[in-house]
Parts: sequence; structure tokens; C-alpha cells
Amino acid sequence: MLAAAASFFFAACEKENGSGNGNTSQGTDVEVLEAEGTWTAGSTVEVNSHILVPEGKSLTIEPGVTIIFSNSGVGVNHVPIEFTVDGNLYCLGTEDQPIRFTVAEELRTYDNTFAGLWGGIVAGATCEEMIIDHTIIEYTGGQVIEGSPAAENGYYTAGDDAYPQITTNNVDGRYVITNSIIRNGWSDGIYMMGGNAIIANNIFSANGYDGAEAVNVKSGCKVDVAGNIMFSPNTNGLKLSSSDQSEVRHQALIQAYNNTIINSGWRRDGEKGGSIYIEEMAMSAYSTT
Repeated sequence: MLAAAASFFFAACEKENGSGNGNTSQGTDVEVLEAEGTWTAGSTVEVNSHILVPEGKSLTIEPGVTIIFSNSGVGVNHVPIEFTVDGNLYCLGTEDQPIRFTVAEELRTYDNTFAGLWGGIVAGATCEEMIIDHTIIEYTGGQVIEGSPAAENGYYTAGDDAYPQITTNNVDGRYVITNSIIRNGWSDGIYMMGGNAIIANNIFSANGYDGAEAVNVKSGCKVDVAGNIMFSPNTNGLKLSSSDQSEVRHQALIQAYNNTIINSGWRRDGEKGGSIYIEEMAMSAYSTT
């Protein structure tokens, strides 16, 4: 199943690689910058505004690209920078040349492990497909506040939520997240509110400051979670839930197997925490150490 789905996604990516010219955000004061086409292998993209891959458009990021997010935020409210995907996103790193979503080098410190310096990747309700392969995502989890795109789009609540490193919203979307490192985030590593996904062979490390999981799945999702290492998530390695079911958002179907969960939940002083938490009619099958 993993091989078949992955080959479908990569066939789509090969088609997108040759289309368009990428736009970067270097030196811009624009609050939202639209991005499509290709970000060329080995380049550095400095991001000072929100990034939007528009509906119906695609952005391909080639091996070795480093995307550096400003920690100053956007506008007078200093809204944490969000990478919104309403179209399609293909992050095609390699083992030798991973893609990196990060902050300036001097900010990559132990003290900033849970500082939430930018807003994470938010795949919107019109995102049809996304591949994140051999990619490092770090130092995310900024607070969702007034003016945050995710609040304006109704995905999160201003003042109540913090950004996961990856969010999905389209129940018909197709997502492959493989061979990647997802670390140092205030909130969840992956928060799925919809979609069909393969989450495999990733390393999750230091996810969640005072809550949150490595992988958090809700209703409207059909997911395989396999072969991942989840080290020190705040609450659980896997939270498998079918909350908020509706006629559109079907029962969550999750197969989780061959995952290794280490030191999960120990940072929850007096609160619940563990390795796997299943709730609210989630249909799950799992085999995990």
C-alpha cells in the first residue's frame, strides 16, 4: 500500500517539476506572498511574510533548499509567519540534500526549542495533495492570534491555539510525509483534520511544550502511520481520535504499525500522557513498541 501510494504521488511530482518559475520572498514587505513553480535546488529563501500556494497552483521545492522564516512576524500584531498551501506542495529533498524549514542560525538554540518562532505548514481545505520527503521542519508553533491566516480561514481559534508543524484540512486531500525530521515545536508535529495520508519513516523529536502529540489524527482521515520514531512528545506519540464526525467528515480509519515511541508523556506533570491515546470511535489497528 505504501509503495503504490508513494509511486502515485511521485508521478504527480515529476509532472509538476517542469512548470513555472518560483517566486521567493526575499526583501519583501508584502504581508502575503503567492508562491508557485519551483524553488531551485540548493537555494536559500528568506521569508518575511506569509507564504500562500494558491488554489489550483503548485510549488515544487528541490533538494537542498533552505527556507528561513523571520521570527519578527507579520504586521503590527507580529503574526507568526504561516506557510499556507491551498494548492499543491511537493518538497522533494534527498537523504544527502534535505530541505529545511527553519529560522536564522543564531536562533536554533536549546532555549528556543519550544519558542514557536513561526507558524508551520497549513494545508487548506482546497489542498489536493502534498509530499514532504527528506525534509526538516523545526522551531514552529507560534500562537494563532488575530490576523493569523489560519484563524481567518476558520482552521484554528485566535487566542486559543498554537500552530502544529503540519496541518491538513481537506477530507479528500492526499498527503505523503516520509523520511523527514519534525522537531522542536510548541504544538503537534502533525495535526490531521482531514485527508488520506501515509506518514512513514520520520523522526519526531521534542513536540509539544505543555500539550500535544507527535501525530494527532481526527475525523475525516484515512491514515497509515508506520516506521516512525517518536522521541519525547509532550502528551502522546499517537493520538487517534474521530472527534467532530459529520456527513462530510467520516469516521477516522488509522493503521499504525512498526512505530517506536520513546519517553512519551513524561513532561506532563500530573496530567495524562502516554504512548497511544484512542478516543471517540476512531477505528484503529496498531502494533507499536
